[in-house]
Amino acid sequence: MDLTGYSAYYDAQTAVLGSLLIEPEKLAGQIMHVVRPEDFSDPVKRNLFTAAREIFLKRETLDAVTLVEHVGAAYSQQVREILQLTPTANNWREYVNLLKDGAMLTRIRDLGQALTEAASAEDGRRLLVEAQGMLSVRPGRRVRNYTEILADFFDRMNDPTPPDFLKFGIEALDKKVRISRGSFVVIGADSSVGKTAFSLQLAYNIAAGGSRVCFFSYETSLEASADRTIANTADARLSDIKAKNISEHVARRAMAEAERSERIPLYIQESAGMTVDDLRAETLCGQYDVIFIDYVQLVPGRSRDSRFETVTATSMALHSMAQELGVTVVALSQVTPPEPGKDGKRRQLRKEDLRESRQLLQDAEAILMMDLADPKDYKSQRVLIVDKNKDGALGSVRLDFDPEHMRFTTAQRSGKTPPPDQVTFKELPDNGDELPF
Repeated sequence: MDLTGYSAYYDAQTAVLGSLLIEPEKLAGQIMHVVRPEDFSDPVKRNLFTAAREIFLKRETLDAVTLVEHVGAAYSQQVREILQLTPTANNWREYVNLLKDGAMLTRIRDLGQALTEAASAEDGRRLLVEAQGMLSVRPGRRVRNYTEILADFFDRMNDPTPPDFLKFGIEALDKKVRISRGSFVVIGADSSVGKTAFSLQLAYNIAAGGSRVCFFSYETSLEASADRTIANTADARLSDIKAKNISEHVARRAMAEAERSERIPLYIQESAGMTVDDLRAETLCGQYDVIFIDYVQLVPGRSRDSRFETVTATSMALHSMAQELGVTVVALSQVTPPEPGKDGKRRQLRKEDLRESRQLLQDAEAILMMDLADPKDYKSQRVLIVDKNKDGALGSVRLDFDPEHMRFTTAQRSGKTPPPDQVTFKELPDNGDELPF
């Protein structure tokens, strides 16, 4: 049997079936776990595998005799040939890999043919999205017994490679929230609190760390997003940028940023009207590691769906996309602030205040809620509340916000000892009086 030449896929179909019939008690469960009838292009072998699968799922005896009995005597010659062409089942894993690769190639070729026959650009775009999704899905179902789980655990613990957590660039936040690739994160805040500026700062920091990042903006223009980012990174006042009144100092900082910009893979895209399928296609084409969506309630769904249904479906689709593509998805969300109490004060925001759908609460690995320290004062500090954190503790971080530079920094605690270069000493007169301590 030739498993190296052009006929490898055809031969692999035979070899997988032969291995299944040679050692059904040992291999049936493992093969059925990863192989599907649609992986077989040969209709005879597809029918035989489908029948073998039905026998297995009914927990009946599976062998060549019962298989022929199930499908009919017309298949007896094909079953005999399959057994003759498969001398051993020892290489069954290789056969399965060749089968899966061949099935994938066949599907890609079929899509390519369909693409050449597409009747419209929209049909072509849909086929491209399907092809990109097919190629990008991460290797799926893995299974380990407990002994293998422990062995894998010690291997990971002994690996000197540090964990690959997302770095937000805000030390206090990085210590609290450990986000791995393929996570879905939600940032919720009321309007005008600064969630877009905060997210642009995070996107820049993550990109500066080497990840490919795209900020999909559904509400803010490309120029407005760019101005906010440049105000943050080039130490420029946003009011001066809008007035086109840039100082020499700011121009030098901007030029320095331009020189290093090729090493900062940050992209900003105007995204009004883009569906989740569009986001998926753009993410795949751009090979992004992290995407930001500003904001999730603006992602369109089906016209007949309610807002609740649209946001629910969007949340589930973004969560699936993060897991399947291994891309970290950070979705900004509107909130419905709670009503003030009898004392005129309102409580701080909670994850339950995310607008439209509670599905966001279920799907997100982490939820960050940004609120004003004083809800009545937009000049007050921001409180970043870690209200859901699957892999860490909950808590909050106080941030100072500089609106002219669109910059968030960790707030200094009151009473904290200042650095040595900020300490001043006052000389006391030597008049013999007792010192006040």
